[in-house]
Amino acid sequence: ECTLENAKLFLERLTETSEQQLQLFDNLLVIDETDQGKVVPKSQTTYELIRHMKSGKGSDKKMETSKLDDVSQIHKAMWTGIPSNQFYIGEKPSTLEITASVQTCKSTLAHSAAAEARIKAYE
Repeated sequence: ECTLENAKLFLERLTETSEQQLQLFDNLLVIDETDQGKVVPKSQTTYELIRHMKSGKGSDKKMETSKLDDVSQIHKAMWTGIPSNQFYIGEKPSTLEITASVQTCKSTLAHSAAAEARIKAYE
């Protein structure tokens, strides 16, 4: 029975810790949420502008200020729970019970790594 109690305690702490970690990753800033920096073009003299126009390069080249695609690419995610009644003494439970799922605002590589680590720790 001591083993069963420790297994349940392990499962409880694993679930709490992984949920906290997933929620923590929601608060981290990722590159997709930042604006690309803008560089002010160097001003040119009239002579340089005329020379560029005569050479065919043109002076109306606009600097691209392409912004990364919408932040909407970062999707919400629902991370499924882990089995909670696989630790037992005696008869095997007839139905599988799962811990609560965790919903996050983002789905990043860090979230995926945390979810995979949780599953590996459980196994």
